[in-house]
Amino acid sequence: MNYLKQIRNYDTQMEVAKQNILTIEFDENNTKEYKEQIADARKLSKEIDRLRIDYETWHKEQIANDIEKLKLWVSELNHTINIASTSFDAWYDNLQTERLLTTRDLFLSLFEQYDELHFFDKDKVWEVIVYDEHYKSDLTNNKREKLLLQKLNDFQNIVSLIPQEDYALFEEQQYEVGAYRSVKEILERYIHDVESLES
Repeated sequence: MNYLKQIRNYDTQMEVAKQNILTIEFDENNTKEYKEQIADARKLSKEIDRLRIDYETWHKEQIANDIEKLKLWVSELNHTINIASTSFDAWYDNLQTERLLTTRDLFLSLFEQYDELHFFDKDKVWEVIVYDEHYKSDLTNNKREKLLLQKLNDFQNIVSLIPQEDYALFEEQQYEVGAYRSVKEILERYIHDVESLES
């Protein structure tokens, strides 16, 4: 049903009915005409009210249907987004793991080139000194190698300052120079005190 067309049609009829009622002049000769116009106006008023009720009911149903349709669209779209996001997250996690494994393999091959570092546990060196979340990023192999070499060179420079007989102690201190020195001083004092007591 075309409610808007009916509303426009009733708009015209209502204006005509109002005009007829307002312009009637009361006298004994037009009483019948007045009553007919009032009856027609009341009939028109009932028809308009019926249309209002029908239109309101239809409109509410239409709004409810549209709202349900929109809710369904949002739900379907969000579900699709969640599926895609979950798939992407899984793919990206795998990609980051692959990047990290590639970097670790490269580290192991580079680590072999540092003779002085062979005294240390390569897994521990990887975890404490070399590992960086940045390796999960999209880096070229050259950039990866450059970062690894920089960390290994820095570590080798530090190791060169540590006497070889202290490598185990240095490693126990998680390659922390400050912690190593503190423990070394405590040990040296202890040894000195024991030697003093013995002499």
